Amino acid sequence: MRDIHVSIVSHGQLQLVIDLLNDIDSLPSSPRIQVSVTFNISEAGFGSLHEVSFPINVVNNLSPKGYGANHNSAFLSPPLSDERRYFIVMNTDL
Repeated sequence: MRDIHVSIVSHGQLQLVIDLLNDIDSLPSSPRIQVSVTFNISEAGFGSLHEVSFPINVVNNLSPKGYGANHNSAFLSPPLSDERRYFIVMNTDL
């Protein structure tokens, strides 16, 4: 059951995103988690994001959006799992 949907937006913070995803992966609840990562500006090297145990939906914006608009897009897009019960907005520096 993947009922926790986490939304992360990166504004040129790739390493912080990778560190945060690794931290999330170490949680006992990671089997319940699915993540949306939005790159608000172009960033190279995000292939390493897929080295975690939960599904990730990666969005690369064609043009930058505001913080709220990015999370709203993640919330309104179809979840990776239809079991989504919780939606969590996370900053990259958590």
